[in-house]
Amino acid sequence: MQDKPENLSREYILPDGRSVTVGDQLFRAPEALFAPREVEAQGPGVVGMVLRSLARCSSRIQLDILRNVVLSGGSTLFQGFKERLLKDLQAAIPSIAPVKIFSPENRILTAFRNMWITREDYYEVGEHKVKDI
Repeated sequence: MQDKPENLSREYILPDGRSVTVGDQLFRAPEALFAPREVEAQGPGVVGMVLRSLARCSSRIQLDILRNVVLSGGSTLFQGFKERLLKDLQAAIPSIAPVKIFSPENRILTAFRNMWITREDYYEVGEHKVKDI
């Protein structure tokens, strides 16, 4: 039997040595991504956004998209995010459309991929290259 969210807590040690205990916030913050109304926020939530994006695509590629959902960004690192998204997407679409979600290890940095510069480029072009990014 799993503990209820209200019975779970985690202690974190801050850089200055103090400790902070976090309880149901561990569950409430990520839940807002799936059910924004629970925290009185506007918007469709993650699943709604995926479905909206999918609906804007040609029907010829929708199945391919569902088989190639890629997580990116720090919020996708919440424990259970991938599993919850998979469960909710599978519930929202017909069972004939298989969903496959990929979660790259470095997904927290995916949004910054176009802003990377190699050491060689920096030494060749200098700080001007960094300013252009």
